[in-house]
Amino acid sequence: LSTTIVSAPITLTLVAPPNAVSGAGIQYILDYRNTSDEDVSDLILELDYPDGFVPHDFEPAPDLNKNTWNIKSLKKGSGNRITVGGVLSGKEGESKIASVKLKRKISGEYVDYQKASAATVISNPVLGLEILANNLADYSASLGDRLTYIIKYSNDSNINFSGMNLTAKLEGDMFDFATLDTRGGFVDDSAKTITWDFSTVPDFANFTVGTQGQITFFISIRSAF
Repeated sequence: LSTTIVSAPITLTLVAPPNAVSGAGIQYILDYRNTSDEDVSDLILELDYPDGFVPHDFEPAPDLNKNTWNIKSLKKGSGNRITVGGVLSGKEGESKIASVKLKRKISGEYVDYQKASAATVISNPVLGLEILANNLADYSASLGDRLTYIIKYSNDSNINFSGMNLTAKLEGDMFDFATLDTRGGFVDDSAKTITWDFSTVPDFANFTVGTQGQITFFISIRSAF
């Protein structure tokens, strides 16, 4: 004997970006609503994150383990939204599935009442960037050090671009801006940024498929704290 569920008193909708670059920030959005004709109480929402996801922003804050929200009462016709932001990492082509379970207290025990899920596929970045300081990704500088920054860029897509700009921001009080050598980049002293465009980097005029190159600039660390 089969039974078909034609409707549920509480609807769940979980939204996730369909594609994401590994290491990029993403946001999960969970909407829930009581569509029945009566109030409900004693609910629990449990969000199961995919492997490789590290949550760090919540609205509202969870009640337990960064993934559990207690809903004491949900009036008829009312609903709410939960958002979770974080970083998702994985291999290209992987499908990362997030799921949510709504539990309801029945006869003194919480049982699974409703479920929803959403998938995100790890995709290849359209444009590639890598930053090195003195040929290292995690260089530890000392007072007075002369830093050689290398920014490697590439067009990893199947699209030709034109008129590209690249901007680097130098944050922190230990940079000695009097020693800055941009090798053609335009400096904005107030914003502490360096910008290169097609007039200084020929690749940026016609940034065709497969183009790779690098930009180098120099700056020193102050000699005293």
